[in-house]
Amino acid sequence: MVCVPVNVNELSLRHIFVHVDETTPGPRSLTIEIRKSLAGCEKLPVVSYTPIEYTLCEVTNKKNFSSDQLYLMEICEEIKCLHCRESLSKINPGKVCHSRWLTTANRILRLYVAHENTSEALLTLTTFIAKIYAPM
Repeated sequence: MVCVPVNVNELSLRHIFVHVDETTPGPRSLTIEIRKSLAGCEKLPVVSYTPIEYTLCEVTNKKNFSSDQLYLMEICEEIKCLHCRESLSKINPGKVCHSRWLTTANRILRLYVAHENTSEALLTLTTFIAKIYAPM
């Protein structure tokens, strides 16, 4: 795992979130729909989704991780598979808070495992989180 200051990591996720929002057409852009869906994502059933292939660094010492960090690691492992395990789908990904990008990332991934046919915006955000944000 690379040691990156938290604010740099969160800024990168915020930047891609804003970028996806700016590039989606129409007054009701896809990201606005994603943002609205984040609040209730933990209530959505888990479905079969398109797995995302990537390599996540193995972490041997998880005892200093917060519950939000552990959730991110676990759900990142799940999105590499075709289906999320039921026990993980019942864990709350953290409260919605615009200043907490870690819980926002968790909620985006939880939203991803609840959609069979994902939008391009949701796929872009999920791929970014899995391949770039989470390994940092």
